[in-house]
Amino acid sequence: MTPNNRDAEKIVIATVLYDPPMLDRALPLSPAQFYDPFHALLWETILEAGRRGHTCTPESVEADLTGNLLFSQNRAYFEGMDDAVAFYAPEVETAARIIRDMATRRQLIRIADSARAAAMGAGDGYINPADLLSQM
Repeated sequence: MTPNNRDAEKIVIATVLYDPPMLDRALPLSPAQFYDPFHALLWETILEAGRRGHTCTPESVEADLTGNLLFSQNRAYFEGMDDAVAFYAPEVETAARIIRDMATRRQLIRIADSARAAAMGAGDGYINPADLLSQM
């Protein structure tokens, strides 16, 4: 199973959507650090609104993503995200740290998988084992 915590992702996104000043407490997070593609899309939309100097709200995200297939498929989930705010908003910094930690774990797994494949001789070309170790 790939390390992830969708609940932490939901907490961060919902908190920032319903309490925009909390964005500063969740940064730095990039969309690539989110495991769930829908959460990554929402986070990118939130960050893009900030880059344009706009305050991001559920309504503005919905307007920005009108016509997006992934958003359309997850609209009901999005509309229910406000349930996560009241209880979890104080945990936004912890949730952001969890997201970063899970992303780092996934990156470590990708590196280990690549190293294993190279050590087994899988893939194109020969790599000297000593060279492989020096790359790690």
